[in-house]
Amino acid sequence: MGDKPIALVTGAGWWPDYDPGIGLALAREMGERGHRVLVTDRELAPAQRSVEQLKSEGLDARAAVLDVTDKAQCKAVLDKLIAAEGRLDTLVNAAALTLARWGLKQFHDILPEQCDQEIEVTLKGALNVTRAALPAMYQRGAGSIIFISSVMGYEPSPQMSIYGLSKAALINFTMSLAAEAGPRGIRVNAICPGVIKTRVTNRMPPAHTEKFLRNSALHRVGEPAEIAKVAGFLVSEAASFVTGQAIRVDGGSMGIV
Repeated sequence: MGDKPIALVTGAGWWPDYDPGIGLALAREMGERGHRVLVTDRELAPAQRSVEQLKSEGLDARAAVLDVTDKAQCKAVLDKLIAAEGRLDTLVNAAALTLARWGLKQFHDILPEQCDQEIEVTLKGALNVTRAALPAMYQRGAGSIIFISSVMGYEPSPQMSIYGLSKAALINFTMSLAAEAGPRGIRVNAICPGVIKTRVTNRMPPAHTEKFLRNSALHRVGEPAEIAKVAGFLVSEAASFVTGQAIRVDGGSMGIV
């Protein structure tokens, strides 16, 4: 135990055959801001790969398996972290079931079990981890929680309706939890990325990505680090009066419809 701030980042593994994504960039940003980072993913190997990269950069990180859909595992991982460190300062909920899993599909073509799985990971997973983390934050009377939502939570999401639904729910939950937790010293915010260079956008049909970029102010794909820098601001003292916000980081997106 010590005075060093502790951060937990979900969905931060570096999976083989893919470029590192937003999760690893978020973990790096927390490390660069002086946190000891617990990097989690649903399998250990990707989390360890991220930790190896972070340690090579001189950052303080370790790995753990965390299936965000498993309520008991969420509680066990958080309980173990608090027992070891005595605190949790920052929680970044980045785990999601990405669009790459099914591809782009009309709602009536998505199987019910696919809908359920996407909601279980992207929405309920964030709730599970947050529920497990809040007691320690409430006990200290301090903490910062960040949800990674999406511009699809604001805009029509044709062929991505369940993803959009889940991300929209996270935006509303951000505002509601901020109102509940604020009097107890906890700040809660969301970041809403646009098209970011990840394994998801790499597998999107080019015509879909091009349409999105045509309807944006900067006409380019964003980088994971550009999302992470906003998260870094949100956990810093510079954002001490910022809570209940869903910040779009999307290059001036004006939708894809």
